[in-house]
Amino acid sequence: MTDLQMMTPLGNTTPAVEHFGTTCIAEHCVTELVSLAARRGQTELLQSCVEKELGVRLPRVGGTATGTEVSAWWIGPDQWMIEARWDIKSALAGRVAQGIGKLGSVVDQSDGWVRYDISGPEVKSAFEKLTAIDVQMMQSGTVVRSTIHHIGCFIRCETARDYYSIYGPRSSAGSLHEALIGTAVAILPAE
Repeated sequence: MTDLQMMTPLGNTTPAVEHFGTTCIAEHCVTELVSLAARRGQTELLQSCVEKELGVRLPRVGGTATGTEVSAWWIGPDQWMIEARWDIKSALAGRVAQGIGKLGSVVDQSDGWVRYDISGPEVKSAFEKLTAIDVQMMQSGTVVRSTIHHIGCFIRCETARDYYSIYGPRSSAGSLHEALIGTAVAILPAE
C-alpha cells in the first residue's frame, strides 16, 4: 500500500510562512472551498436553504459572512465561495448540494485555489506595489476581485488595515507567491 502525503500548493509538506519585519506572508492550506451559483430566479430560496443548512447568510456584493463552521464571500452576481476548515470534516460540497437541491450549482474548488494570508501593520505598503486596489479603504468583511502581477485574484479583508487573504488559481501558486515575496523583500525589512 502506498503512503500518500498531502502537499501544499507550493509543493511542500508544510505551509510556507515568511516574515518581513512585522509583516507575515503565510500559505493557508487547511480549508475546503466550494463555489455556489444560484439558478435563475432561485436566489432568495437558495439563500434561505444555505442559512438553514450552514448557519451563514450569503453576503451581498463585495461582502463576506462568517458563521460558526463556515464563511462565505461574494464572487459575482448570484455566486459565492463557501469555505470551511478541514478539521471540521464537513464534506462541504455534498452538504451544500444536499441542502440546496436543484436551486443552484455546487462545485468543489478545494484543489483549484491557493490562499495566502498577509498580516501586519506594513501590509498597505506591499499592496501599493501589488495591485491597483486601495486596501486601506477596505473594511473588515469585504472582498474585491483584482489582479496581482497578471494573476486574477480575490482579496478578502479579514481585519481592516492589518490582515488580508488573497485567493488565486492553484496553477499560479508559485508565481503569486513569488510576486508577494518579491514585493515584500523590495520594500519591507527582512527579519
